[in-house]
Amino acid sequence: MQTAGFIHYDSPSADTGFYNLREFTMKHLIVLTLAAAACVPAWAAKPCEELKAELTTKIESHGAKNFTLEVVAPDQTGDKRVVGSCEGGTKKIVYSRKAAEKTPA
Repeated sequence: MQTAGFIHYDSPSADTGFYNLREFTMKHLIVLTLAAAACVPAWAAKPCEELKAELTTKIESHGAKNFTLEVVAPDQTGDKRVVGSCEGGTKKIVYSRKAAEKTPA
């Protein structure tokens, strides 16, 4: 008879009532994997232009005026701040500040 600690694999456990603890664990693993796959955020597959428009609105609502948002490849972000990911993570949206425009006196 195989044992792991004090649990015998070929006799029912008093706690679970399952005969095969390995099968019980595998069932849980499969259910958890399927649940995690179902919870993948839908926004990750959002089109870049749609997400860029939403981010622009949100940034402007916080009072920012002189900025740009660009859609770039993930390896082209440089020193710019990444504020979003779109099209399933294949592209990034980066934020950069523009120099403030001076108004004539």
